[in-house]
Amino acid sequence: MTGSGGETSISSQRPERLRPLDYYQIGVTVLLVLLGSWILLRAAVEGFPSLSAWMLGGGLLGFGLYRLWHVVSYLRKRGTGHRL
Repeated sequence: MTGSGGETSISSQRPERLRPLDYYQIGVTVLLVLLGSWILLRAAVEGFPSLSAWMLGGGLLGFGLYRLWHVVSYLRKRGTGHRL
């Protein structure tokens, strides 16, 4: 997209590589999935798991999977040349 002066707008440009913030967000997403899975596994193995452990583990796992879904879709769009 060009402006009145012929320059390209910043919003239409896509960075060539992932930024450090992108790597940080991907790392946090993976940690959320791992931590949620670990909490749910520990709650299932214990004799009397508490409701808060199930809720916390399920919440972290669900939120991590949600973020992971967005990361994968973002990376797929980058690979096919679609603009965000």
